[in-house]
Amino acid sequence: MVRAQNISHSIQALQLYWPTKENGDPTGMMYASDWIMFQNLYSTLVELSSSKTVRPALAERWTQSADGKHWIFYFRKNLRWSDNTPLTTEQIVQSLKRTAKGTYHTKFNAYVESIRASSDTQVEMQLKEKAPRNFLILLAFVDSSILHPKAYASGKFNWYVPNNGPFRIEFYSNTEIKLTANPHYWDNTKDRIQHATLTKVATGNPQKVIKMLLDSHTDATAIDAGIIQNFSQVEELKKKYDVYIGNPEFLFNFNFSKKRTKEGKLNLVFRQYLLKEIYNRFWKADHNNTFRASGLRFHHLRGALSIAQLDEILAKLPDLFNKKVFPKSLEILVRERTKEKPIAIRMLQMVRELGFTVKEITLNAEEHSKRFQSGDFDLELISSGATEDDPDTAWRFYNNSLAEPVATTEELDQAQLEGDPLKRNQMYQSFERKALEQALFIPIKYEPTYIVTSKRVILDSQLAADWGLQLFKLRMRQN
Repeated sequence: MVRAQNISHSIQALQLYWPTKENGDPTGMMYASDWIMFQNLYSTLVELSSSKTVRPALAERWTQSADGKHWIFYFRKNLRWSDNTPLTTEQIVQSLKRTAKGTYHTKFNAYVESIRASSDTQVEMQLKEKAPRNFLILLAFVDSSILHPKAYASGKFNWYVPNNGPFRIEFYSNTEIKLTANPHYWDNTKDRIQHATLTKVATGNPQKVIKMLLDSHTDATAIDAGIIQNFSQVEELKKKYDVYIGNPEFLFNFNFSKKRTKEGKLNLVFRQYLLKEIYNRFWKADHNNTFRASGLRFHHLRGALSIAQLDEILAKLPDLFNKKVFPKSLEILVRERTKEKPIAIRMLQMVRELGFTVKEITLNAEEHSKRFQSGDFDLELISSGATEDDPDTAWRFYNNSLAEPVATTEELDQAQLEGDPLKRNQMYQSFERKALEQALFIPIKYEPTYIVTSKRVILDSQLAADWGLQLFKLRMRQN
């Protein structure tokens, strides 16, 4: 293990996002908590430098052909795994081929025809069509991490084998994780963090989280969407910390059960009633609310509907509903970390105000995932990180997460590959419009995440504050 030469290179971090399970596989990652852990352990070909742009990582540069179908990635020389063995382009190819079969966030096989190592430092990709505009962004997702062959050799993923990311796991438990800098990480910046102790925050209660930060010594944390309720809390934190707004915005929404929609319990008229009533009630009740929801993506982003367009859709939904045929009670699925947030409390309250008996099914992340897959619930109250300027999220939601698909796989792939920005916007807006007209989900409100750092460290301003706290984007302040 590498020991810090200077104790100041060790930091304490509070972690509101905790891995859902040990040894999780990046290709099957569903939750932000896993994403945040994986990005400390693995490297990708390129890294996000904002939610829209990338910078070099394992690949120091790349080129593409005039027709956009042939890509060459040029890798840094002498890349090593954490055990000091060579990281070869053949291993990179095998890892990318595994990713190409499909992950929770990406579907490379839709447009990647072949991947091959053309030299010790070059990997070539041949695409079936011209690359989508967010091709490099998808390669920066931790789903596309380059993994050691031993990580997936047995069919059961193992994150204790050699890795290539900024840190190694020194100790792991359900409440604490100790990370040590990987001595063979490709970025050998002198003021890198050498040791990090992550301590689990076991509450989603906003008041407790803010008090904990103000009372304790913490070098860094990511504050979950929904924790910060007003700007006075931000100002209070700024007296002790540097506070950054991170990406993506998270959408708080209700999703309907696929199973019970198909069975007819959650028919179109009932869904339309809930969409219109809950959305309008929320915004009429609090005129001071910010980050108004207009669909899966925040209304200023590419392919998203505007608030005016959503209002137009809601206005066309019928006002006369035969409530006698509606169910009297609703089972609502909620994740433990979401339940205590004021917006979640308000969303559940609104359902009760409409006269329904509510049975809350509150589960941890793993059990929540199983229950969601079973479909044994009526509504799911969820915060979805699908609002970044990335149309790939639409593929996941429109094809897998909503009560009914709003487009075929072919239509979604066509939208992903569309090169004309205007046409692409129109295609994604048509998906969004259909999802709302069919009342397949109920968007409520967007809320941002916040990154908080002590005066001992600084967040590299040239890098994105996306996807929670990325420890490798922290540097020790120079005295």
